[in-house]
Amino acid sequence: MAERTKMPPAVTAVLLLSVASLARAQIEFDCPKPSGLFSHPEQCDRYFDCRNGIARRMLCADGLVFDPDKVGVDQDPCDHVQVKEKLGQEEGRLQSY
Repeated sequence: MAERTKMPPAVTAVLLLSVASLARAQIEFDCPKPSGLFSHPEQCDRYFDCRNGIARRMLCADGLVFDPDKVGVDQDPCDHVQVKEKLGQEEGRLQSY
């Protein structure tokens, strides 16, 4: 019979804290309707796909953002290109790039 190795208490504590942190980082989302696609409240490249009242968190492809106007049509809901803005060096204004 194989001998079991015991994990040091410090490693166990770190693993438990990591799992707890990940669980808290998840946003709780209640589907406003039993089925449909809904915007993420904080990230424009994420959305929720609700089916039978159960929400699944979805992620758009790199560089694309969720477009709520595409919900309910036969098009990809992530077809808008993400526009990033940065602070202009000289005048302190926002610029698109």
